[in-house]
Amino acid sequence: MIVRIAMLCCAVILAGTVTHATTSRVEALGKTGDYLEDDSNAMRWWGSLVLYPDRVIVEPGRYHGANARDTVTHQGGSLNVGLGASSRYGVLAVAVSDALHEPARPGESFAAAYAVRLGRFAPGVFFRGTSHQELHFELPLYHNHNLWQHDVGAGLRVDLGRGHDVEVGAYWRETQFSYERRDLDTWAEDIRWGTWGIRSRARLRLGERFDLIPVVDYLSIDAGALDRNQEASVLRDGEVWRIGVGGNLTPRSGQVVVFAAEYGREIVHSTPYEDHWRTDPIDLNHWNATVRLGFESEILRWLTVRGAATYQRYRTTVKRSYKETTIRQGAPTHAHLGVAFVFRPLTIDLAYGHTTPLEPGQLQADLYPDDSTTFLTGTLRYVW
Repeated sequence: MIVRIAMLCCAVILAGTVTHATTSRVEALGKTGDYLEDDSNAMRWWGSLVLYPDRVIVEPGRYHGANARDTVTHQGGSLNVGLGASSRYGVLAVAVSDALHEPARPGESFAAAYAVRLGRFAPGVFFRGTSHQELHFELPLYHNHNLWQHDVGAGLRVDLGRGHDVEVGAYWRETQFSYERRDLDTWAEDIRWGTWGIRSRARLRLGERFDLIPVVDYLSIDAGALDRNQEASVLRDGEVWRIGVGGNLTPRSGQVVVFAAEYGREIVHSTPYEDHWRTDPIDLNHWNATVRLGFESEILRWLTVRGAATYQRYRTTVKRSYKETTIRQGAPTHAHLGVAFVFRPLTIDLAYGHTTPLEPGQLQADLYPDDSTTFLTGTLRYVW
């Protein structure tokens, strides 16, 4: 909390030159951050951190509507510092977030990254630690879930010249999960597992105002977990992947059009650790196809407006030994709006939307967004 207050004070008091990218901007443009040069993605594309030194970003949080229990989530911020004159010794970044999903499921996350420019190459390293707890207390039942997760990654950005570049990243995720249940039959579980992932994107400059960007994202699942529906420990193996192609067009100064077409798949097979009367092997299969289109236009020197539309088709099936069931499917269209107020030394970005598209991996992470949820999010930023 002290760190968040200090960051907020810095953002309000200090003065400087403003850049264009924040988490709220990405949300207002339909979650198209992979298809833009964007400082909010520096903790995802670690080599690109060299492009964003010397800045403080504050996330006051994301407010969800009544259908999501009026919660405020994802409060936190980040600090990027260039080391040496013109960041010749690299850029160091730290970030904190409460990563809160709802009052009964608090969690906190701390991340740090470092990248340095070596000619045309910009290698980067990354670490993130996340803790999560979920507590249910309804007599005579008592459930206590605790999760600790550590990510270690490395990335590389390569400048190919003439506006072209390539970025790659790989990471290892170590997870520990403990579960305690008390009722008529008290028992507990403590499970550890590891997963790994890779991602890559390229920026191809086609003309002076258009960039074409393909993206590939892959996560291998080799996990032990507690299946809440079966109330037993299971082994999970599978994969989550996403491929996309998109780009951004700058018709003129102060205007941006961004688009993307993506296909994602999540395939998970779950089997019990040992024979258990409550367990049965399960296959989960989820796919989605998404089209995103966003725009941004500077109306006045101090005012920029944004908007986006996202169309998505998805389906999730669960197959047991005795039947296959479709548990989720649909074809929703999501709308996002945003605005930026530029009052040097302060920039305020706001975004409003009607839920966010369901992504591959959210099912595995037990994230089931409510289609009727609305949200409002904001970002404060200072760059020196």
